[in-house]
Amino acid sequence: MREKDYFKILDYYSSEYYFTYSQMDDSEIAEWKNREIAAKYMENYWLSEEEYQGVWKPAQVELYDPLALSYPDLLFRRDFNIFPFDGGLTLNQRSLEKVKSLVKASSEDNFVLIQNSIVSENPGFEPTLRIKYPLSVSWEDLMSGGYISTVLYEMPHNDYFVFGNSGLWAGYVSNDYENPVLLLAIDDSLIGHVTDILANPEDDAEELKKVIPNNYKAAYRMHF
Repeated sequence: MREKDYFKILDYYSSEYYFTYSQMDDSEIAEWKNREIAAKYMENYWLSEEEYQGVWKPAQVELYDPLALSYPDLLFRRDFNIFPFDGGLTLNQRSLEKVKSLVKASSEDNFVLIQNSIVSENPGFEPTLRIKYPLSVSWEDLMSGGYISTVLYEMPHNDYFVFGNSGLWAGYVSNDYENPVLLLAIDDSLIGHVTDILANPEDDAEELKKVIPNNYKAAYRMHF
């Protein structure tokens, strides 16, 4: 049987070192490191190299500037509206709903997370994490993968591109400790559909105005 292109990831991240990032109790470590649970998750949600290259990479190239390495470089190729949010972890329950609102407003069926290998915790480690979720995915679904879910959603080290294939929106998660921010970039056509759900509390908005760099404020239409 041909080896799946995610088997290397299953092996690498099964180390108990990554359990230190998990919210699970020590008594739950056997469940956390259960390879069958992790493998089922990857079988359901892994984005294969073939599909990535044929469907999603062209969309990624259209949305993101290939010369931009990571935030705070200007990541988006178009004159998008940018909605910034507190970051630090890939997604949480609130930001998942924001992303799903963009998927729905864009009449898409799926969205993807693509790890930015340039700022990976493990530079040179391949394949990078590539995950595809359906619009129907829940937070419980995202967190059902044992140690894979921990690496994706509880470990604040990796950056991710988050996007659909309509070209109407794109996101970027900067997970490092210096620039923890989630950016959602959307086309003018979506503004009326998602403005309410993308609104920040006033205190958050004021703090984000201080930390978002001037190059973003000059290049894009920022919505705090």
